[in-house]
Amino acid sequence: MKLLTYVAAAALLTPAFSLCAAKADTPAATLPPPPPAAGITGPVANTRELGISGNLQFNSGHPYSISGLYGTFINPTMEVGAEGTFSGSDGNSSFASVGAIANFFSHTDSSASSASGVNPVLMPYIGGFLGVSDHSQLDASIGLQGGAKLLVGSNAAVTAELQYRSTKQGNGNTAVVLGVSIFR
Repeated sequence: MKLLTYVAAAALLTPAFSLCAAKADTPAATLPPPPPAAGITGPVANTRELGISGNLQFNSGHPYSISGLYGTFINPTMEVGAEGTFSGSDGNSSFASVGAIANFFSHTDSSASSASGVNPVLMPYIGGFLGVSDHSQLDASIGLQGGAKLLVGSNAAVTAELQYRSTKQGNGNTAVVLGVSIFR
């Protein structure tokens, strides 16, 4: 009897459970499709991204930094592009890097969450960087990054990223990158 009471309470409190319980005896093939997702959708192939960000750096003599990104989505799950960064300090020291990025996103197609009829608005990703940097001399630079883009409209996103960059000489830098992007 207690089990029946809990099931009845859950059915009243959760409309989705109520819908499933009401149709439990209906074969899945005859259930109506979910409503079309409305609102925000993720980037598709050939979507271009233009972004600007600032860094909060953990282990660097360059406490402030600004970065720019220009990328193209090859498909909804892969973006390639270029990124440039300039970091400075209160002294005369500065650091600059420019290079290529490749980011791999979780699935952004609206059918990925079609069971709920809601478009994804959070796009987590991992990626890499390959380029050159200039601190006291020109040097090769590689890096890893991971983060998420929160879509705040069909053409805009807020980005949070954890990135690591290292040079051939072993100079490494870890930073939290916060920024905004527009898509076209």
